[in-house]
Amino acid sequence: MFDAVDTLCEFLQVWIHQVLYQRDIYPKDSFELRNQYDVPAAMSIHPDVCQYISRFVTSVRPMIEKETCQLVSVVVLTSDNKVLERHVCQLTYSLATTDQQENAQATVFQYFRATLLKLNSLSSSLPMPSLPLYPTFRLTMELAQHADHPLKQDKFCTYWMPEDQQPPTRIDGQGQLLPVKTITIPSIKINLFVTTDNQDLTIKK
Repeated sequence: MFDAVDTLCEFLQVWIHQVLYQRDIYPKDSFELRNQYDVPAAMSIHPDVCQYISRFVTSVRPMIEKETCQLVSVVVLTSDNKVLERHVCQLTYSLATTDQQENAQATVFQYFRATLLKLNSLSSSLPMPSLPLYPTFRLTMELAQHADHPLKQDKFCTYWMPEDQQPPTRIDGQGQLLPVKTITIPSIKINLFVTTDNQDLTIKK
């Protein structure tokens, strides 16, 4: 039986690994190719990285179940924690409707497959500058305005802490917002994009 929550969580995990691989956050030899959606996907084999990503996605899951998670970001940082890029997955969805749709699993699979192919060619379709030495990253989530803050729920206190300031979800006059891929299927919309302070970037058509 198709489970929309499981499917979205799996996609988030694959997407995060792809961003780390494509942006050279870690050496290429610290990843291995695995089959996801019938496409080769680079997945980190470093235990600490895998655990961090897995725990993050597990912690996001309750918010996806409540349909209150609207943005997940991979924030690329310098070694002194200056933000360089935000790779954003924007979610709009209605899980109850999606679970009831016929052939939902096959439809979502094909769209996720096309998205993974796009991510695999990210370096050629979205020419990003080389990162400085020793970049790092953190994972963040943004909730819908009506949602309860996860810090108010004791079982999530181990994982979540608020950012010092609200992360930008759009660029107005500074830097760029670079679209990567949009998935629009009945009851689910996923919009992938990158925000960066570099105003010299352009997207190859």
